[in-house]
Amino acid sequence: MDLVADDIVFEFPFAFPGGPSRLEGAAKIAGHLESLAGMITLDRMSTPIVHETKDPETIIIEVNGYGEGVRTGEPYDQRYICVIRTRNGRIVHYIDYWNPLTFLRALKGSAKVDAFLEAQG
Repeated sequence: MDLVADDIVFEFPFAFPGGPSRLEGAAKIAGHLESLAGMITLDRMSTPIVHETKDPETIIIEVNGYGEGVRTGEPYDQRYICVIRTRNGRIVHYIDYWNPLTFLRALKGSAKVDAFLEAQG
């Protein structure tokens, strides 16, 4: 949170139903991250691959996060693609591309999520 601007915008283009697709402001993001800590443990992150863009204030990062669901013990092995825009050395816009099914499997259990998906046809 030390790297973000007070007016940061955080977007989740692949948010699952009921989850936030956009958060505005550092305080809302901090609250969101605190709520996730009770659901998913994030033990480590891979070494990020950084892609520079023509805009010196925008980068794209590929990184994996590893952990587990707090209640289920199911693995959380998530790949993220992050588009990050900065201003004056602070993050002002963060777009987080991730797989919501990976999150749901860790949160609810793979068997439940997969059975639900199978039932949907």
